[in-house]
Amino acid sequence: MSTRDQILDSFETLIIDQGERSATLSAVAKAAGVSKGGLLYHFDSKQALARGLAERIEEFSHVETQRLRASEDPARQYLEESITLAEPIDRTFVALGGLALLDDYEVARSALSDADDRILTLFTELLGDRSIALLVVRLSDSFYQRAGVGIESSDEAADLESIMCLVDRLRRTSAEG
Repeated sequence: MSTRDQILDSFETLIIDQGERSATLSAVAKAAGVSKGGLLYHFDSKQALARGLAERIEEFSHVETQRLRASEDPARQYLEESITLAEPIDRTFVALGGLALLDDYEVARSALSDADDRILTLFTELLGDRSIALLVVRLSDSFYQRAGVGIESSDEAADLESIMCLVDRLRRTSAEG
């Protein structure tokens, strides 16, 4: 892993575990195992670190887009993966979400908005209907939020199956209509 990635991982971890105020440049350097000068070589401020996370989410979302394009059932895959927070992209989303709540981090709000636009555009293309794409993406957001705060369904598999049946019915109706 590159030093830059170690620094960004440490920044994410500090934001997620302790909040933005704890993610000082000194704390990030210490957590990354680099000198403050080493950190400053890559990122000269917390805003630069936030831009680094914004770039990271853009890279992750491009990979995600390609992966979903190759999927047999991208809507199901996307929704299934929204039930847990297990991928590196998830940590970046959570960290950017924490920053986006603060006035000083427009870059975080913009990065999250851009990622949302990319995934919505993808599902509009793949599903052939913007309204159905909105349903899938916003349901994913809800699953993701619930997973982030530790709320689990008693039968997530059955819930997902019911939702996918509805999405399939809507797609058939849309194609007929």
